[in-house]
Amino acid sequence: MKQIVVVATGSEVSVAIAAAKLFGGGARVVSMPCMSEFLRQDESYRSSVLPSGIAVLAVEAASTSGWSSIAHYVHGIDRFGASAPAPEVFKDCGMTADNVLITMKKLLVRFPPGHAPATGSL
Repeated sequence: MKQIVVVATGSEVSVAIAAAKLFGGGARVVSMPCMSEFLRQDESYRSSVLPSGIAVLAVEAASTSGWSSIAHYVHGIDRFGASAPAPEVFKDCGMTADNVLITMKKLLVRFPPGHAPATGSL
C-alpha cells in the first residue's frame, strides 16, 4: 500500500522521482501536466490517481497557487526572477530530492496512511 502520492509537473517530475527513490518505497509519483484537465475527469478516475486517505504532496517550481484542490501540501517556490541553469536555481530555492523527502516525512507525520482528508477539503 502506498503511503504518499507526490504530484509534479514538468521539470519537477525528476525531483519527485528522486525523492520517492530516497523514500525507499511506499511513494507514488504522478506526473500531472494539466491540473485543470485532471479536475475535469470523473470522480472514479481522480480517486484512482489520488486515493482517499493517502497524503498528497505537490512539487511545484512556478507557483504554489491552485494546488490545494489536488494536494494536502505543496513543496514549492513562490518567488520570481531567479536566473541561472535550472539545477542551480532548484538547489538555491530548495527544490531538491533531499528537501522534498524531508517534506514528505513531515506530511506523513501530519497525515499518516489512512488519515488524510479528501483533497480540496483543507
